Amino acid sequence: MGDRFGVAMAAGLTVPASYLDVGIKLPDDVHVADIGKFGNWDGRECRVENAHEWKDAIREYLAHSPLARQDIPKVIHQIWIGPREAPCVWLDSWRIEYLGRFSGWKYELWSDSEVHSMDMVNRDLYDKEQKYQCKADILRLELLYKYGGVYIDADMVSLGKDLSEVMVDANNSTKFMISYEPDTKDKPYSVIGNSIIAVTPGHPLILMLILYIRKIYDHKRPYHGVEWVTGPLAATKVLVHQNMPFSCRPTNEFYPLFHFVPNPDAIDLSKFPRSYAFQFGYTCSGLENWIAQNNRCRKAVECSIHSKKTDWEFGRFKPFPTSERKSRRDGESQLVPKVIHQIYLEPDARSCNKPERWTMTWYGKFCSQHPEYEYRMHCIDDLVNSEYFCVNLYSTSKRMDATAVTLLAMEIVYKYGGVYVPLGCTFESGGDAVAQHSMGFKIDAPFIFSPAEDTECASRIKQIYNGLSPDVPSLATVVTPQQDGRGVAMRGVGDSVAAYMDYPLWSRFLGTEMIINAAFPSSALCDEVMLLWGYDSNVQTYKLESASAVAELLSEHPARCVIVTDEELCRYRAFRDCIPSMIIDLDKKDPDWSAMLLSVEWETGLHVTECYRPSMSVRASAARYFGLVLNQKAANRLFGSDELRKLTMSEQLIDLALQRYEDCGVYVAVQKFEHTKVLADMYAGIHTIQYAFEKLANHSPPTEISGHPVEQYGSMLKVFRDSNRNNIMLEMSADDSGRVMYRAWNEDNAVNCEAKILRGMRTDIVEWMRVYYNHQVVFEANNKPI
Repeated sequence: MGDRFGVAMAAGLTVPASYLDVGIKLPDDVHVADIGKFGNWDGRECRVENAHEWKDAIREYLAHSPLARQDIPKVIHQIWIGPREAPCVWLDSWRIEYLGRFSGWKYELWSDSEVHSMDMVNRDLYDKEQKYQCKADILRLELLYKYGGVYIDADMVSLGKDLSEVMVDANNSTKFMISYEPDTKDKPYSVIGNSIIAVTPGHPLILMLILYIRKIYDHKRPYHGVEWVTGPLAATKVLVHQNMPFSCRPTNEFYPLFHFVPNPDAIDLSKFPRSYAFQFGYTCSGLENWIAQNNRCRKAVECSIHSKKTDWEFGRFKPFPTSERKSRRDGESQLVPKVIHQIYLEPDARSCNKPERWTMTWYGKFCSQHPEYEYRMHCIDDLVNSEYFCVNLYSTSKRMDATAVTLLAMEIVYKYGGVYVPLGCTFESGGDAVAQHSMGFKIDAPFIFSPAEDTECASRIKQIYNGLSPDVPSLATVVTPQQDGRGVAMRGVGDSVAAYMDYPLWSRFLGTEMIINAAFPSSALCDEVMLLWGYDSNVQTYKLESASAVAELLSEHPARCVIVTDEELCRYRAFRDCIPSMIIDLDKKDPDWSAMLLSVEWETGLHVTECYRPSMSVRASAARYFGLVLNQKAANRLFGSDELRKLTMSEQLIDLALQRYEDCGVYVAVQKFEHTKVLADMYAGIHTIQYAFEKLANHSPPTEISGHPVEQYGSMLKVFRDSNRNNIMLEMSADDSGRVMYRAWNEDNAVNCEAKILRGMRTDIVEWMRVYYNHQVVFEANNKPI
């Protein structure tokens, strides 16, 4: 056996003495009938004739095999073979984040070098197969039969939940766990997914699949796709059509969406709280270019591919200090230099505006009160072409996530010494802000203190980088000047958002003193819009993470404020712009008003924005409520301290306010739409689509609806050229996330153009766009703001 077996045994994995040494007698073969005699979707095609023998073997295995007395090994197997770049941006979610979060797990990544000398039942098929997708199908079964464990496709990401939770049923019954793929309308029956399989070593079902592939491969592989020979459809014929015993998990746990994702950036993984993994579909989604542009490897020093790379965007790798080569400050003075560091990461920093009103509170107000302090702003041009411990995580072409930005901030204070202050943190008045800490490395959110080249700082960077510290320190805390003796305000949004924004030079009147972002959990886009809204209006903005935090802030600060409970408000820019004038009008009409609820209503027959007194204590049926504006000291008048303490969701404030509609001056500000929400979104999307094609592609898409037959199927709108509805001109659909899908055809039924556009919170983004001529793509764009 190959060297990998010795490695595996040393790691504590179970390896059978031979392929059939499982302590029981197994069938000699899989007998397959009617190969190619029926259509692929016909259940009779490639039917297993001796399934009963394999069922007997499984019963015997579960009852008597020593390999079945253990639980499924807590080992994750992933495969990356062939010349394409490994998607480490996804692999790291398992080998770093998952292993760092959940103890007792091991991880194996199998590449060409490990597989080269490995014994396999189907070694001959593996060697002659040309498609790496098919090779991976063959290899995963061989690995699972020898070692057991959990196989996970390389294009799947962990969603931060422990797989042990979903393995309990299989461990107590069949020792084999799998799940169905999401159903699609083009398939006559449900299909088993083979992207996640969990099993004990030597399981007869895995050997059955191995031998089944061996039986049909030469007959079917030359004429049929991978899915019918080694992939999910072949597995379905064996496991489902033969009614074999296996444990099946709900589809949404591993496949919350079908794995066709042309733009992974458009997926908000927080929308799948019940899922354990998400699959992007590297091959079927055509994501090779996306990986080339977005790949990030946190194991770059060890990675067989990325360890060879030297041209990182920020510069070169710097080795971590070792026991032989300690940091310069080890054992020396641990004084923190009196230097304030901030970063601004917008690549085009010269044409974008930094948040001067915030930064000047440090270089102006604080430094004038503490002249011993120096202030430094680090922009992209100042940071590149240098050495970093985590250089592979830093990017000039794409926004960095919170982990990368925090590590970069720690590297800056490690290099220069001093204190890192997030852009969203301001010095207000009173207190000593950062001056209270002067010795040694310390993270005291929102600040990072460190002497130059401090050993403890380097050690903490290394722990986070290697996944040994699963909880990255969050600097995006909420601090109000009244709560904090340091005299600072922090808005709850970190520099992974704040350092990438173009801030307006002007300010506009809002009519409140504070904006509370209580739309938890909110997306990064919502955080950005709320932060800009507060900066633009020159008021404090706080992102809160719980109803109790909302209640505490309202109790301590009875100022007039906007409370956003639903991030969809961010998409209604015109409605947000009307809020100041509605507040002014309300002040004139009823100076003692308590609350103004913010909502939109559909199917009203009107297109208007207005403010009215509600006539009942319940929400309007065809409305969506986004939050409310509370007048000064209105919180106690409307809710009382007891009701505030009982809050479990911030949107309960809306219902509590409606209950007091008769006696407490409650109003509703509403934007009314004539049509249903779906139609309103699509009609609004038409203008966005037309503008996007003209701006990006210099192309005029067919968008004229009036005068043409129109059909609506749920969220799908179809427009035809002729009254017989034989010649389709365009189709559109809209989803609840603000995305509009559009496709148009020419008169000869050839595709004219197509696009998917996210109608923005801050701006509209073309997730993907294509223009065709003579059946060929002549223009393509991805992730372009408009």
